[in-house]
Amino acid sequence: MAGSISVFASSNVVTQQETSNISSTANDATITNEEIQRKAGDTSFIIKEVSRQDKDMFFVGYLKEWPDWAYTSSYTLNAGTTFSVSCNYNYAGIGTTVNFTKPNKGSRTIPADASKLSRLGAYEDVTFVKKEKRKYVGGVYLSSTYYVDTIVHNSYIIPVYK
Repeated sequence: MAGSISVFASSNVVTQQETSNISSTANDATITNEEIQRKAGDTSFIIKEVSRQDKDMFFVGYLKEWPDWAYTSSYTLNAGTTFSVSCNYNYAGIGTTVNFTKPNKGSRTIPADASKLSRLGAYEDVTFVKKEKRKYVGGVYLSSTYYVDTIVHNSYIIPVYK
């Protein structure tokens, strides 16, 4: 089998059926099948990407600093304030939390349409990545767990209209 699989553990063990070359994240060396057999009593993990989904302008939530809907022409964000909000999201059958944290380094004003009810919302461009963590003991597959990594590319604070 050609290619390599990333291994995350102090001991890097997988069966010969898994791969013939394994990239070790500990020392970036290639482990041979001979070395795999020598480490047969060790525990190791292999992380494998199962799927991914990009979401642009993913709505995380409303900023707590503006809890009510209002008719306003602008919002002023004061310097030194950090805006935080989070939400739960289910991707590929696995629940994950999306966190939005944005420090405001300088004062700024965000214009809004005063003829409509609005409040400020937090949005992010994110990628959800479902991963499988496979556990091996003594070179034998034991179990798998699944989790979601959330990668944030950009964050936005913009008015949301009712």
